[in-house]
Amino acid sequence: MKKTLFIVLLLLMLSAAMSVHDSLARHTATVQWAKEAPADPTYPPHPGAPNEYYWNGYTPKWINFTVTNNGPDPIREVKLVFKKDENGNSYFNFTQTNQRSGWYATPDEFGPNKRPTVLYFRTDTNPIRQGETARFDIYMTEGPKSECSYNIDVWTVDTGSPATTNYYELFILIDKTLPKVQIIYPKNGTIYQECETIWVNATASDKEGLHPSKIKRVELWFTYINKTRKWEKFIALMKYDSKKDVYYWKAVSGTPEYAVLQNEAWHNITVVAYDYAENRQDTKNLQEVMFFWYFEPQNDEIFNGPILEGSRYYHPGFGWVYVDLFIIVVLYQPPLE
Repeated sequence: MKKTLFIVLLLLMLSAAMSVHDSLARHTATVQWAKEAPADPTYPPHPGAPNEYYWNGYTPKWINFTVTNNGPDPIREVKLVFKKDENGNSYFNFTQTNQRSGWYATPDEFGPNKRPTVLYFRTDTNPIRQGETARFDIYMTEGPKSECSYNIDVWTVDTGSPATTNYYELFILIDKTLPKVQIIYPKNGTIYQECETIWVNATASDKEGLHPSKIKRVELWFTYINKTRKWEKFIALMKYDSKKDVYYWKAVSGTPEYAVLQNEAWHNITVVAYDYAENRQDTKNLQEVMFFWYFEPQNDEIFNGPILEGSRYYHPGFGWVYVDLFIIVVLYQPPLE
């Protein structure tokens, strides 16, 4: 009887111990891409679900993801398994990684083309504890050739005894279709003079292809052409008007934007559009739009206006003059007797 009771108690103790280990060896995580913020607050964000990332597969770039530990056990390992082709080669290639302090990266299981098909991130000293988020960066240099959605298997392992392993998926959507871009204002050959407000308006879209990734940024460039030389300059990131679906740049007299204008020069406009997959299209070979800008030299006898308070004009004797208060003085000539 005593022997039977001892065995029962022993089994109960073992069962309780296993239950304790099982309860400790648990964690859940949130795994998602760390997408770049919009280039300007007026731009739309990177499209897709949190675990979907758009890329063209050939522009080298850092592609980053985060792991948030929802607890309770700390996470000590993150394993990535890249999708392989029929020959056992990874569709993706990377050359560098960055990870949080105390972690290290280990490429593994190389395919016939010498690319790793598995990437481990591990730590012995600094696990991701409950409530913490760790970011992992991968410098991608080459991806799939075809437009498709490619999954990356992600496994997280905690410090429990026994350890728990959980599975998640990340997706890279390949978009190789170029965006469209067009200048809609001003008209080619427009002539402006000092104090006139100058607008440059353009449309840009990325709606075609299997995985359109939307517009990431639109840049404005000028190629200046005057009597003696020709040179190019980046001007600004254009703003986006979502109601009109138009990208624009505005230069008002007296503002920093106005300072980029060159006197007595043609300004050949180039608008460059990028989508979130890093595809690039510009207007340089699609259309030619240029405008001419100049200011009228002023003298003490003839004013070829407008001269406005709060603006500036060029005086041949004094150079650039800022008009704070403009007073017209008319000399009085008494009649001859």
